[in-house]
Amino acid sequence: MKEHLSGDQVLEWMMGLRDAECEAHLRGCPECVEAIGKVAAPLRLFGAAVMELGSEVRTRKRAENRRRSWRLAYWPAALLAATLLIFAVLPLQRGQRQAGHGVTDAAVAVSDEVLLQHVESELSESVPGSMEPLARLMTNETGRTR
Repeated sequence: MKEHLSGDQVLEWMMGLRDAECEAHLRGCPECVEAIGKVAAPLRLFGAAVMELGSEVRTRKRAENRRRSWRLAYWPAALLAATLLIFAVLPLQRGQRQAGHGVTDAAVAVSDEVLLQHVESELSESVPGSMEPLARLMTNETGRTR
C-alpha cells in the first residue's frame, strides 16, 4: 500500500477492524502511526474520564446503599420494641383499670343495658329530634304527621 490510510481506515483500525494490508502499512509508515496516535490519545483520555466517573458513581452508590440498609435495619428493631412494649404495658393497664375503678362485670352489664335502652328509645321515635319542628308544622297544616 503506497498511499496513506484514509480517515475511515484509521477509524476502522481504531475499532479493531484491521486487515493485514493496513497492519503492514503501519509498520512502515510513521505518519499513519502518528495519525492513529492523534485519534487514539483523546479517546484514551475520554475513556479514562468515563472510567473515573463510573468509579466515583459506584462508590457513591455503595455508600448510599450502606446508609439505606442501616436505616432499613432499624425499622424491624423499632417495630419489635414497640410491640413488646405494648404487650408488656397493656395487661398492666387493664389490671389497674379494673382494680383502681372497681369495675366489675355486673357494672359493665348495667352500663351496657342503659346504653341499649337509650339506643332503642332513639330508634323508636317516629321523628328524629332535629326534625320535630318540621313535624309539628306538618301536623298543624294537615292534622296528621307524615
